[in-house]
Amino acid sequence: MNDKLRAEIKDAADKLANQKPPTNDPHAIGDEFVLPIKTDITLSWLIVNFHVDDPTLAIVVPVADFPLLGVCDVMGEPPRVAHCGYSEFANIAQLPIANRVDYGLTEWAKNCRRVLGMLARGKTPKRTPERDGVELNPDYENHCADIAKCCAQLTG
Repeated sequence: MNDKLRAEIKDAADKLANQKPPTNDPHAIGDEFVLPIKTDITLSWLIVNFHVDDPTLAIVVPVADFPLLGVCDVMGEPPRVAHCGYSEFANIAQLPIANRVDYGLTEWAKNCRRVLGMLARGKTPKRTPERDGVELNPDYENHCADIAKCCAQLTG
């Protein structure tokens, strides 16, 4: 393949990667939304699945830019962390398409579903000394308290 063609392919791929999703696309696994929830931290919400009996209910996990990774957290594009221990159901009406900030994060959503599946079966994801230590870190504890406040506003 010549260099010109390689550069054109790279440019096209970059343009696709930077495109916002069309505003008329339906909600999908791997979509990420920012909501106007008033708290001390900024979270986004990643759709990881839909309720099996009600497709208007999305299973969402809060996402934050935070450098510490706890036991039930799943790293996205660093420093973005999905906090699976704080998953919630949200009606898709609470997730306006206009507030969608990213899409196509299906691999990250799949990794989150694995953690949620383990938690649903009463199991803890693989523990490591590093992640166990994070769970006891006061900064992480405060961060999780802020996430819990956001979850209460989402479901309240």
